[in-house]
Amino acid sequence: MMNILPGGQEFVSCNLCGNNNTKHLYNYGRTNIVKCLDCGLVYANPRPREDLNKEFFSKSHHSQDLEKRISDARVSVFKKALSDIELRRNGLKGKILDVGCGVGTFLNLAKSSGWEVTGIELSKGACEYAKSKLGLEILNSSIEEAHFDKSSFDVVTLWNVLDHLRDPLSMLKETNRILRPGGFLIIRVPNILFHSCLHKTFYLLKRFLKKAQDPSIIVNYGFSARTIKELLRRANFCNIQVKNAFLTKGNPYASFNFSEKGAELLKIFLNLMANLVYFISFGRVYISSALLVFVRK
Repeated sequence: MMNILPGGQEFVSCNLCGNNNTKHLYNYGRTNIVKCLDCGLVYANPRPREDLNKEFFSKSHHSQDLEKRISDARVSVFKKALSDIELRRNGLKGKILDVGCGVGTFLNLAKSSGWEVTGIELSKGACEYAKSKLGLEILNSSIEEAHFDKSSFDVVTLWNVLDHLRDPLSMLKETNRILRPGGFLIIRVPNILFHSCLHKTFYLLKRFLKKAQDPSIIVNYGFSARTIKELLRRANFCNIQVKNAFLTKGNPYASFNFSEKGAELLKIFLNLMANLVYFISFGRVYISSALLVFVRK
């Protein structure tokens, strides 16, 4: 359910449980962030209308240089995940789809490893780069508009994409349809627990941070381990494993004006702490900046 509001905004119901029982958490820039009191999902409400949102992403919300810098920072993340995928598939390669593939960095690594690759990306500039520079097959569309046949892919990946979507639940149902039995879905999303705390800390210390920008990441949705699992179950997935995500290299977003080396040292510390908390809580508490989800159909 949604209601159109003045100024290009729309009011939406919770994507996970469909209810409208929320509480205000805080404002992220000009965006109102709420939490569903029935299921715990965090999301932006109201938010820009669908037509405006699609136009925004199709024109690319990042500069091409920043898109490339962010993708390069994730190379170690991509390599570790690809190795994990291949281990889980006993070394078997196949057809892989990367949704929201950006400039194609992950797909290029997968292709070099022997996979048959396809990408989907709304940004025309990113599509052109991936095609011209890397020779990749990239579709400039959404996954729904691509109309893939049922059971088309052995693996589908969503790298920091799900939290940007309008309707994550419908998209995951479509992903289930095009994924082969025994296939894998891999998702990486910002951890809302970490980013909510980071946002609040930033505003407590803002006057001491000069011109630093808020380093927390909240777009349309914020997921916890619990809500991402429940969303996947509602999309008819099972065999869901959530882990603390591998961290990117350097400081591609220039958060807190840290140097590359300073950001790297901080990430090492945070990664150690996240894994320690995960261990002593018997796998119940995730405080890493991002969550990595492996799902087998």
